[in-house]
Amino acid sequence: GTQRLADLPTDVQLLLRTLAKYPLVVEVAARQYAPHTLAQYLLELAGQFSRFYENYPVLQASETERPVRRAIVERVATTLRQGLGLLGMARRRQALG
Repeated sequence: GTQRLADLPTDVQLLLRTLAKYPLVVEVAARQYAPHTLAQYLLELAGQFSRFYENYPVLQASETERPVRRAIVERVATTLRQGLGLLGMARRRQALG
C-alpha cells in the first residue's frame, strides 16, 4: 500500500514539506532579486536531509520502506542540484586521466 504523509515520522514530514516549498522559494528569490533566500533554503534542506539519511538508512530499510526512502533521496538530490545550479554553483564534472 501507499504510505500517507501523516503516517510518516514527524521529521520526515518536515523534510517533505521543505521539499515542497522549493518552487515558491525559487520564485520569491527571483522576484525579489534575493539569491540568499535560495541559499538559506538549500542549507536548511541539506541539514534536514543529513539527519534523515542518518536516522533512516535506505539500504537497510524494509522492502516497503526502501522505495519511499529512495524517492526522498532522489528528490533531495535533484532539488539541491537544481538550486545550486540556479546560484551558479553547479557541480563541475572532472575528467579522469
